[in-house]
Order: sequence, then C-alpha cells, then structure tokens
Amino acid sequence: MEGKFIKLVPAKQLVDMLPKTAGEAKFISNLMNKCRSWYRTAEKQLDAANKAKNEDETSKPLIAYLEKIFEGFPNESRPCVADTHRTVFASIIPEEHKTMPDASNGRPGASIAAIKKGWPNVGLVIEFKLKTDFFDKDGKIKQGAEARRAARQLGKSARSLLAIHGGCHVYVIAVFEGRKTRIFRFDRGGFIATHVFDWLADQKLIPTFFYRLYNAEPGQMHGDDDTISVLSDEVKQKLFDRLQETEHYKAAVVNCLSFGTPLAAADGLFGRATNVYRVVLEEDLENAEKPLSFLALKDSWRQACRRPELDFYDAIEHYCLNAEPPVDMEGMARCCGSVDLAEPSSDLIPDWDLNDPDWDSDLHCTVFLGRTRFNRHHMRTLLTPVGAPLKSFKSQEDLCRALYSVVLHLEIAYKAGVLHRDVSEGNVLLQETSLDKGFLLDWDYAEFTPEGLEKFHAAFENRAKESDNYQNVRKSLKDVTGTEPFMAIEILKASATQALAKLNTEDDNDDDADANDADANDADAGDNANDADASDAEDNDNDANDADENENDADKNNVDETSQGGVDGEAENSKMGDAAGDDSEGTFVGDGMQGVQQVATVEMEGASTALTHGLHHDLESVYWLLIWMILRHTQHGHRAGALACYNLFSKGLEAKVTWLQDVQFWNRAPLFMLVEGLRVQVGEQYPMARLFNPTPPKYMTHKDVGDMFKYCLALAWGPAKPAEEYHTPSIESKKNEADKAKQTKMAAKAKQSLLKQATANSLGSKAKSAATRQSKAESAASAGSKRGRADDDQSPPAEPAAAGSGSRQSKKARTSQVEVDDGEKMEVDSVPGRVLRSNTKKKLMDAQGKQQADAQAAPVAGGSSNRKKNNKRG
Repeated sequence: MEGKFIKLVPAKQLVDMLPKTAGEAKFISNLMNKCRSWYRTAEKQLDAANKAKNEDETSKPLIAYLEKIFEGFPNESRPCVADTHRTVFASIIPEEHKTMPDASNGRPGASIAAIKKGWPNVGLVIEFKLKTDFFDKDGKIKQGAEARRAARQLGKSARSLLAIHGGCHVYVIAVFEGRKTRIFRFDRGGFIATHVFDWLADQKLIPTFFYRLYNAEPGQMHGDDDTISVLSDEVKQKLFDRLQETEHYKAAVVNCLSFGTPLAAADGLFGRATNVYRVVLEEDLENAEKPLSFLALKDSWRQACRRPELDFYDAIEHYCLNAEPPVDMEGMARCCGSVDLAEPSSDLIPDWDLNDPDWDSDLHCTVFLGRTRFNRHHMRTLLTPVGAPLKSFKSQEDLCRALYSVVLHLEIAYKAGVLHRDVSEGNVLLQETSLDKGFLLDWDYAEFTPEGLEKFHAAFENRAKESDNYQNVRKSLKDVTGTEPFMAIEILKASATQALAKLNTEDDNDDDADANDADANDADAGDNANDADASDAEDNDNDANDADENENDADKNNVDETSQGGVDGEAENSKMGDAAGDDSEGTFVGDGMQGVQQVATVEMEGASTALTHGLHHDLESVYWLLIWMILRHTQHGHRAGALACYNLFSKGLEAKVTWLQDVQFWNRAPLFMLVEGLRVQVGEQYPMARLFNPTPPKYMTHKDVGDMFKYCLALAWGPAKPAEEYHTPSIESKKNEADKAKQTKMAAKAKQSLLKQATANSLGSKAKSAATRQSKAESAASAGSKRGRADDDQSPPAEPAAAGSGSRQSKKARTSQVEVDDGEKMEVDSVPGRVLRSNTKKKLMDAQGKQQADAQAAPVAGGSSNRKKNNKRG
C-alpha cells in the first residue's frame, strides 16, 4: 500500500475530477435547505457518540444523511446505502477471509437486500473509526501496526470493487471521530486521498461528490468501464441458442450473461490486473451456417513503457509464415487482435475517428503520475485457443506432452528473436476442448533479442517508430522478470546480489548524509525534542483510545495480516518485472502458513542486474514447473511427503540448490525418469566449485531438453493417472516443523553457550579454590607452629593428618571437593563429553595432595582449635 500511495489532495480537487452534471446546483441547494435543522441534530448525536466511544453510533448520522441525499436522485441512478457492519461479505477470492464493511453504497438501482448479498451489488464502501487515521501530520502513511491494518482494510475493499466490476477506478471513504473524512480514489497505478475535511461542516462536498459519482451516465457510476455494456435480451437469446449447437459449451452454460466462469481473475488491487473471459464474436451469431469461434478475451493494464504483447505474437507468426519451410503453428497461442483503450491507434483500428471516439480514452489510463511512461494503459487482447489450467491434465503423459509443447514453442519463439521470460503455471495451459495439448501464452514480460528486434522492424516498419517509447532491449534483457517459484537459480541469485548491493549503497549514502547534517541537526535538537515529546504524548493517547476499537476491527473484518492475501503484495511467490512499483495481481489464496501453496503473482520493482536473460533460463523454468506439478498433483512418493512442495519452493534459493545435488525420486516410471534426467541437465548449469580442475557450466539447449522428453514419451506409460486434487498441508504440520527446527537451533545455541559458561566458571573457580586452600594451609601451618612451641610442656606434638583421616579439617576439605565437583558436574552434565570434568577432578586431587604434604610439616588448625577450647574450660 505505502509504495503505491501517490499524494494527498484537497477534497474539492478530487470532487472536481468528476464531471459536472446537469441540475447539480439546484439539487444541492434544495438539499441544504431541507436539512438545515437536521445538521444541528446530527452534530449533537456525533458529540455524544464520541464521548461514549461508540463506533456504531458514529456511523448513523452519515448514513441518515446519505439516505436524504439519495432521495432526490433520478430513479435510473438512485442508489441505496446500507449499514453492513454486521453483514458478512463472502470474499471474491477463494479461501480468503470474509469481510464486513461498516457501510455500503449500492450500485444504481440495487436495493438494500441486494447490497447485503455481497460485492456484486456494492459500488462504494465507507469505513468508520473512532481515532485511527493512517496518515501522519506530514501526509505520510504511518508505520504502526494499527495504521497498516486500517490501510489494508481499505485496500482490500477497493480491490474487491475493482475485481468484481472490472472498472477503471473506484472510491472508498474513511470517517474517523464521526466527522473527519477522507475520500480515496484507487486505480491500477496507485491511489490518492483527500486532506481531512468535516463532512458535517462542509455541507456541499459530500452531496456534490455522490451526485457526480452516480449521475455521469444512466445506470452507471463514474469509474465504470465505458466499453462494456449489458447484452440486450435479444442478443442473449441468440447467444444461448447458438451455444446449444456446440456440445462442449452446451453443458457448461448456466447463464448467458456470463458465458461460463472467467478463465482467469485478478485479485490484486494494483498492477496488470489480468482478467480473461471466454467469448464468441457477436457477428457469428447472425450466420447460422458458420460455426461459432470461441476465443479468449484478455483484459489487462499494461505499463506504457512496456512493449505490447501484440508485437511478440506478430513477430512469431511472421517468422512461422516466412520460414523455409513454413513452421506449423497448430496448437500455438495466436493473437487475433489487440487495442490500447487509452491510446487507440489508427494503424491498428482503421475506422477509428479521433474526433469522435467510441469511448473516453482518458478513463482507461491511470492519471496520477501524469501521462508518463510508467502509467498503465487499459488493454484488450483477443487470443486463441481457449485454455484450461495445466492442473486439469487427464494423465501424466498428457502433462509431459504439454510441457514438451512448451519447449517447442520456446524454440520457435527464440528463432523468431523472442524470449518469453515468464514460464509459469498460469502461462502454460491445456486446450480446453481436449485437455491433451498444451500451449504457452502471456507474452507481457517477453523481450526481443537484439537480432529479433531488427527482424521485427524490417517486417513491421509502421511500428518501428514506436520502439523509442519502450525500454532499450539490451537493458531490458537484464531486468529480473518471472514468477518466483519457477525462476532459474542464476536469475534469483543475480537478483539477490543486486538487491544486497543496492541496500549497502543506500546505507553508505545515509551514513554520509547523517555526517553532513550532524551540526544542523544539533542546532535544532531542543526544538525537535520538544516536538517529539508532544507527538509521543499525542500518539500514546491515540493508542490508548484506539485499543478497543482496533481489537474490534480485527475481529469484525478478519483482517488478513499474512504475507499472502494482503494488498501490500508481500507474497512468497512473486512475479517480478514491473519497471516501477510493487503491484499484486493474479489468483492467489491464502493463509500465512500456506507458503507457496497457491501461486501469487505479485509484480515487484524490476531490478536490473549484470546478468542477461538467456534461453537456458526459460528451459530451466520448464523443469521447475514440472516439479511443481508433480509435487502438487501426483502421488510422487517423495521422502518429504505432503510438505515437499512447501520445503522446496518456500525456503529460498538454497533449497533449489540443495534439491539438485541428490536423486529426489527413485520411481522408475517414465515421468520420474524424465524428472531425474532434467535434474541432471539443470545441475550441470551450476557445477560445484572446485579448487582444481573446475568444471565450466553446461547450459541447457532445446535439443538436449527435447531429446529427454522424446525418449521418456516413447516409453510405456501404463494406465492413465489424472491429476490429483491438491490439498494444502495443514497449518499445524508446517508450524510444528518450524517449531521443531527453531527448538533444535535454540538447543544447539544453548549448549554452545552453556559449554562456554561452564569452561569459564570451572577455570575461575578452580584457580580461586586452589589459591584459597593454599593460603589457608600456609596460615594454619604458621599458627600451628607457634602454638606448638608455646605448649610444648602441656601436650605432646600432634600427629600429621593423613589422607582420609577423621579430623575436622580433612572432612571440610573433602566436603569442599565434593561441593566443587558436584557443582561443576551440574554445569557440564548437559554438555557432550566429560573432558572438562575429568580435568577438574585431576586438578582438585593435585590440590588435595599439596595440602597433605603441607600438613606433614606442621600441625593442622583443627588440633589447635580443640586445645583452645580445652584451655578455656580449664
């Protein structure tokens, strides 16, 4: 979210971005007159709700005000507003948390009952907070957990609205303390927010905003895609009748408004937001003798600095048609047409009239960055054939044939001068009608080789001039692109190295800046300290006041703070390659512990490395894709069991390197023979470092990979084994595994610390004990000698104390030895080995022997002590 925030703007500026409508001024004037006394009542209600810290009560005045506003709207554009803070909205993303927006405005004509059924009938949401505003006084997003949770909550609502309606932009409103209001506008490039305004004090802003939002076009809201319209009943019936003639689609049709389910749906808030629909051409409905052509319509938002994928499709097709002999394109993805809705070109649309367009092109471009090369353009691309997910294979042999087709398609593209750079599960499909042939599509992140670009310019001279608007080819080939689980090890390593170097550079720059600014900072230290104290006090008050509110919000909205499913795009499976910004798109599902159990496609800032993307990187991606499918959709028998996929694809670069170093499957079935053969080829790209006779890397080639596929496909595969349904390993199993690893690490660390401590304590105590015993022995000998000379006539000389005698001193010495020994034994009992303890015993025995030798030369202190007592008694 923070990386996609653009700026704060005055509320009036955002409202003025919506087109003015006829009758607007008269409507607002009548409304203000009608509500004159009501404003004072609302103010009292809000004051009471804030004092009681009742969030539910703070929402009621604004909801009542919106009801009064909507009463005056024309029938065809009149919405309803519903209190939905206790209404559960099912997520449009499978398995993601449900939500409960505080208040929901419906689409034009939708009833309150329809609104409460969920997102399809909602046009705008409003969230109420007692205190939490996630912008600080400088207009930047706060870094606290509560602020991030509030921002994420708004972002998820905006993402749902964009995804369900396929619009160009949407609005979300946040109200805190009952009156302080911000309006947010989200599109695929980022979002802006208004400065705080008081909706009750500024009585024109809210009515003007909603009147313009709902009255731009009958039955539509501002931000809706104006190139999409609902089919008439007549066209619906024609479509339905013709579909009944086609056996495959006849059974799939449930409702002619949506011809089957979407082939792909974006769940991300920002980024390309690719949606793919199964379509037929309307003109085909009129000709009963002509069979229907089924196509895939791809709807996406492309960065203006990236070359449209139409160029790559056309370059490949031109090569195939003009090669000697011509290349058969049967089964390959082909583009039937494409249009940039933000900048329609007369070269691609001959009848396009720039003076009388069919749609508003400004609506189809993100605008907050200005019309720069980093803005996103709304694209429509028509493709054939229609595909089905790779995981729907009917046999393991079909899976391998599909990936063999991908290898062939990569070879054809490379000969045409094109590198795909994003071989992944979502970009390899099976033909929907047969499920036994695969094809490679989605060339959004593709790039020409330098030679390929020259061929393209020669073949399409009218498009050569456009190349100046796109990235330089040699530089672009060094960008990091792809979907992370399937990316080549060399690409991942180069990306990590580059990121580390960038981080170190930034740290050095920060240190230099801090040093240069030190004196200036010292001059203002007093003022800043005072300001900091005041800010901290205010923040602490806010935290205390918001504690109950934020806790309730977490429960009410089931905010997903996991790496997956959050709009921050912090997913473990990442799609890299955008020139600016970290954007999320694709279909991913998840709880935090699911790791990479669903592919997330989160576009991250494209890092440029010294490594140039090559053909062997795409071929390696085919191998990782095959492993992915095996670990998820076959009975693979890997020793890691259900966690094999998680262990390999969620634990970083080293997990892949380790995987290549050993045989992973001992099954001799053709599928696993193929896997092991390809593992060897991938491993040869990363030979182990050797001091002598280093082995140079051997890069994968189309011939080597293709030969391995052909050899294994020629074997007997036995009965067909369709794809297994993938079940995400339980959270507990992965949590237990993580806990176990953590405990093992902590135990090893504790043992190491204990050993060091025991060694230090032992050596210190032994040195101290020896010195103390020696000092006592010397003192006792000296005292005994003097006492002996003085009392010669009263008692005979004392016998020397022998080892093991019953004298008090010898008992004390033995006790001391036992205490020291036992104490040290306790210190080292949990440490492997007994070397330390045996050494300690030896030194103690030496010390005891020294004491005994000293005792032979002088009486012990115990004897003189007894004599002293006897003297007193006498």
